[in-house]
Amino acid sequence: MNDDYQALEDFVSANAGKSLGARERFEFGELMVYARIAGRLIEGTMQWTLDLADVEIRDEEARGQGHFSRFLERAEQAALEYGLAVYVQSILNRKLLDILVAKGYSLCGGELSVFDAHLSVAAMHSRAEMART
Repeated sequence: MNDDYQALEDFVSANAGKSLGARERFEFGELMVYARIAGRLIEGTMQWTLDLADVEIRDEEARGQGHFSRFLERAEQAALEYGLAVYVQSILNRKLLDILVAKGYSLCGGELSVFDAHLSVAAMHSRAEMART
């Protein structure tokens, strides 16, 4: 994993599958994100998840430069390594919602135009296999 995201890797490795409710706020350059280890019912089964919430780009001029996309790629890698699904909470940004759906995330929620999205471990494995071929 990129050293820029080592704090996230350390958090996931220390808490995956054993510390339900572990949480931490991370700052990676202009990006701030709150992460939590949780257990959620996804696709009919209880799964450990890496929840991502309160995503914020501190400088408006830094929006659209791929800060969250790079972070999400690393978060997905860490989650896959430790058998966690990725769960993105309270998505208000329509562009982000479209990007997540294009990456294979499933939507849930939808009350008041606020969505959550998740990418299951099985979906991440499938995507990784397709990338290798």
